[in-house]
Amino acid sequence: MYDEDLEAIVLDEIFNIPCKYKLRCVNISCGTNVLPTATVEIKIGNNYVKKMGSGNGPVDAVYRTISSITKIKTRLIKFSVQSLTPETDAIGEVIVYLKSNKITVTGRGSHTDIVVASAKAYVDALNKIAFKKENKRSKYGYDHH
Repeated sequence: MYDEDLEAIVLDEIFNIPCKYKLRCVNISCGTNVLPTATVEIKIGNNYVKKMGSGNGPVDAVYRTISSITKIKTRLIKFSVQSLTPETDAIGEVIVYLKSNKITVTGRGSHTDIVVASAKAYVDALNKIAFKKENKRSKYGYDHH
């Protein structure tokens, strides 16, 4: 377990982190002879933003498209996928570690489609980055109001 894991658990349990970004839909087109493209719709406040983008694979296409919507620049530190249930219809859990400037966060997402789980994990991490940027750090952590 990493420090970021512990921080994520504490943030999730102690603070009610508002979801600035809410994933509404993800559609992917990919294959052996096709440029991977993603169409993503995210709710930001009361507005829905829908964009299409491409990448080096379906997850990269989704992440690039989400980044173009949220305008948060990040660097992916670690990406992991694991099965939460057995069989081919398993629920997959994706965990991402993202860095934005000096902020490092962990995001988690689960779904039967690992690309959707990846999008959920990325948006979860972006919400934590937004929370950290919008809240001042006190001596003992985050100021809570």
